[in-house]
Amino acid sequence: MVAPFALWLLSSLLNVTSPLATGTDIFVAEFEAIGLRQDVATIAGKVVAAELQRASGSGVTSMDDLEALVGHELARDAVGCDDVTCLAEITGALAARLLVVGSLIDLEGDVVCDLRIVDTRSWRTVGRRVGVLPPPPQLFGDLADTTLKLWRQIPIESLPQGRGPSRVVQFKSVPWVDVYVDHELVPRMVNQMGRFELQLAYGVHHLRFTNTFADDAEMRIDVGSLGPTNIQIVRLKRREQKGTEPKVEKGKSNNPPLALAAPSVFVQ
Repeated sequence: MVAPFALWLLSSLLNVTSPLATGTDIFVAEFEAIGLRQDVATIAGKVVAAELQRASGSGVTSMDDLEALVGHELARDAVGCDDVTCLAEITGALAARLLVVGSLIDLEGDVVCDLRIVDTRSWRTVGRRVGVLPPPPQLFGDLADTTLKLWRQIPIESLPQGRGPSRVVQFKSVPWVDVYVDHELVPRMVNQMGRFELQLAYGVHHLRFTNTFADDAEMRIDVGSLGPTNIQIVRLKRREQKGTEPKVEKGKSNNPPLALAAPSVFVQ
């Protein structure tokens, strides 16, 4: 079976009723293996897919998922290509936001790993890590760590959001603040003494805190199954008004005290 026909058939099978077509945010393509057994690359792809699923909470589709849906031979024929047009066909059929491609090259016992994440809207590489990893089985543990580090470097605008699990994160602000999550203003909250909660989807978020009488504060927060687990402290620096001198009592600071934080987390 030639790849073009396999792609056409795959696209036909992955219609709107397919759980992969409606639930895929990230597609992990077949890894290339040079000087290594193909089963090493296959396991590597599974490790990367599992780590991305855990870290992002998004829908992740791998080769195993395709094989389970359309069969081994069709999936292998369809993803056996490595050109941009071919990969665009597959990710388009899956409606995936991100494409993950990787290669493993034997280097006298060690393994050179090249891992890339591509934004399918612009076909621009938005994250890449190249490094030397130990041979299997330690390779797979180090690859999981590499995947997590790469995921945390992806620009916020390229991240799929809003479909995976979420976590309630607690904040303590000094003084009160208006909050922007990923550049969107959060409706004004009941904010008693600067304490509030945000429901955030798994993934990396950009937060901005504003107050009319203070300089803005910004925070990049990675929400996932492992955290954050403490109240997040936000402290804005008070902006001095022109023509006035701040009154400071003798022996006291002009800045408000930093509130103490206790561990507190809720998982939805």
